Amino acid sequence: MPTQIEAGKVRDGTYVMIDEEPCEVRNVSKSSPGKHGSAKAKIKAKEIFGGKNKHVTKPVDS
Repeated sequence: MPTQIEAGKVRDGTYVMIDEEPCEVRNVSKSSPGKHGSAKAKIKAKEIFGGKNKHVTKPVDS
């Protein structure tokens, strides 16, 4: 059964669900909090079954 984790705790090689598709995380980069809001995590992943690349940006604490 899947569990939720914060975007800031995702690491390369982690398996996540993006748009209802299982994906393997290829790269995670984080930006610092600043003038325009909280820190963000940019997650690049690849679909396990479809092979498509996915890109998601989420607040680190969500």
